[in-house]
Amino acid sequence: MNPARAVLLVSVIVGAFGAVSRANAMKAPASLPAVVTRGSGPTVVLLSGLLGGTARLEPLADRLVSSGFRVVAIDPYRLSANEDDVSFDGLARSVARALQAEGVRSATVVAHAHASGIALRLAANHPSLTSELVLLDAGVMATTRSAGITRAMRLASLVSRLPGGHSLIRNRLSAGIRENSGNPQWVSDAVARAYADPILAELPAVARMAERLAAAEEPEAVEEMLARVQVGVTALIGAAPHGFAASPEELRLLRQIPGARLRWLDAVGHFVHEEAAQAVLSEVFTAHNAVAARPR
Repeated sequence: MNPARAVLLVSVIVGAFGAVSRANAMKAPASLPAVVTRGSGPTVVLLSGLLGGTARLEPLADRLVSSGFRVVAIDPYRLSANEDDVSFDGLARSVARALQAEGVRSATVVAHAHASGIALRLAANHPSLTSELVLLDAGVMATTRSAGITRAMRLASLVSRLPGGHSLIRNRLSAGIRENSGNPQWVSDAVARAYADPILAELPAVARMAERLAAAEEPEAVEEMLARVQVGVTALIGAAPHGFAASPEELRLLRQIPGARLRWLDAVGHFVHEEAAQAVLSEVFTAHNAVAARPR
C-alpha cells in the first residue's frame, strides 16, 4: 500500500469511529450525533460513509428539508461503535433499530460509499423500512473486511508517535479529499476542518475498532443477500478519476440487481453529496415519484 494512501485510509477510519471502542467507550461530541432527524413530509434516510458523519450530510439535508422531505441522517459507524457485530449485516441491524425508533417505514435511503453495503442489507433484511435506494459513488461491497485497514492502522501507530505525526495525518486527509473530488473548489478551509476536527482524538481506541471492522464476517454470500433486494436501486457514480472509485467487480454485482440503474456524473468525484447535491436531490424526487406511482 502506498504510504500516503495508507495515511489517508487511517484518517478515514479515525473519522468514522470518532475515537470510540468497546474497551474504552467515549461519548460522541454533541456536535456529531449518530442520528439527526429534521423536517416533515416523506422520509429520506441519509447514511454517511466512513468519512464526514452526520455533520457533512447537513448541506444535502438542508436541500431536502427545504424541498418538503423529512430527513433522518445517520452515521452508522458511530451508531454501532459499541455493538458486537460491525459487519455490514450487523451495521444494518443497528440502523434498522434506529429507524424503527424514529417511526420510519418505506423510506428512500441515500447511502454514501461504504455505507451502500449497509443500505443494501437494510433493503434485503428489513424490507418494510425501505422503498428505494440511491447509492453514491458505490457498487456492491461483499464485506467490510480489508487487509488494507490492518496495514494502515499499523502505520498509524508509528506515524502518531513521530513529531508532527498528527499534523501529517490531518494535512493528508485534507489533501486526500481534494484529490478524490472532481472539482476541489467545494473543499474550503471550513469544510476541511469539519472533516478533520473529529479525527485525531484517540488513535489507540480507533485502532481497536478498526481491527474489529477488518475481522468482521458476513453471515451469507453477497449473491444471496442481493437476491432479496426488491426495491429500486440507482447508483450515482463520480466519473472523474479518483482513488476511491468502485471496482469493476463491485459494479458488476450492482448490475445483477434487477432494474438497477447506474448514472455517471461528469466532473464529479467520490463526494457526490457534496459535489453534486442537486443531482442527488433530483434522484430522490425520481425515487419518490416512482413509489407514489406504484399500485397500492
